Amino acid sequence: MSETQLRDECITIFAAGYETTARTMSFAWYALASNPQVKAKLHAELDQTLGDRSPTIDDLPKLSYCSGPPGLYREQFLIESRRPN
Repeated sequence: MSETQLRDECITIFAAGYETTARTMSFAWYALASNPQVKAKLHAELDQTLGDRSPTIDDLPKLSYCSGPPGLYREQFLIESRRPN
């Protein structure tokens, strides 16, 4: 592999991402497991808002803890999901 190819691969992995959704989800599960108080608060909000049903797009405004400081996390997820791999 040439230096140019190696550089291009590094840029692809670090700048453009590789399996970004899987890595983001893995980190999210790790972060929740490492912070039981956050996990409990998240579960309480989900249980109160959703009960036993699956979430819909209409539930997003009701999930204030999930969205973080004025939609910060939601906005970051939207930006990430639109980024080409």
